[in-house]
Amino acid sequence: MILVDTRLLLKLRFLKLQYTKKDGTKYCETIFIPWAEPFSRITNRLVNHAIKILHATKCVSSTAKLTGLDWHTVSNIMKNTVKNNLKKDKAQPALRLAIA
Repeated sequence: MILVDTRLLLKLRFLKLQYTKKDGTKYCETIFIPWAEPFSRITNRLVNHAIKILHATKCVSSTAKLTGLDWHTVSNIMKNTVKNNLKKDKAQPALRLAIA
């Protein structure tokens, strides 16, 4: 059993485990943490929180102050969210065209 501090887990993106079995063979495993994107410095939960604050304040600098993140980080969160939503929302073809 391995005990890990939860505050440390929130900062990590993966865990590298090294252990030795009873027969003397050494093993090394890498376990990726599911609550963060690979090579990300912030968790998905913090991204969702920042998006909610962005919707409420409509200001990147206010969101950066409230969350304690850098202005560029909040700006990148906003850009990625817009890009992801544009991928999801495909334009529907027009069913009828009316000319008056």
